[in-house]
Amino acid sequence: INAGLTAGIVIATKDTKVSSNSLVASDSGEVLKTGSADTKVQSAKIADNSGSILQVGEATANVPLYALASMDLKALRRVKELSVTYTTIGGDEVQRSLEVASRAKSGKTVELQDAVGWKLRLTGTSDAMLIAPGGLEYLVCAADAECSSLSLENEDLEAYEKT
Repeated sequence: INAGLTAGIVIATKDTKVSSNSLVASDSGEVLKTGSADTKVQSAKIADNSGSILQVGEATANVPLYALASMDLKALRRVKELSVTYTTIGGDEVQRSLEVASRAKSGKTVELQDAVGWKLRLTGTSDAMLIAPGGLEYLVCAADAECSSLSLENEDLEAYEKT
């Protein structure tokens, strides 16, 4: 019975199926384009033979803030957004997203600032502070990607994984 139920669920929820010796989308019946014969490069984008641009994206991964410490200034320029978690003086836990507008690195200290004036200062791999536009400083959780993180793309992710 379990095998039959499992098979039924899998068949009912599959995104693709085989039809007339082709792999097709279950919902639309459209033939999926998977081979080089089905695609071409068009204006530096991958397109199918009808000219429709295929949706592709850069692989990214969220990593802890301390990854910033191992990045050079060139790599820091590619950091566009941060997510940080900190605790206010009143004890409230706050999550803030920063769109990075400026970057600086001096020795083991990295500073990233948004256009409003919020600044993240990371010293080495352990001390992370969020500095509000008015100068108040908050200790930031930087130990894991669950509480504070940045998104790295392929090149930077490969370099981070080597450290």
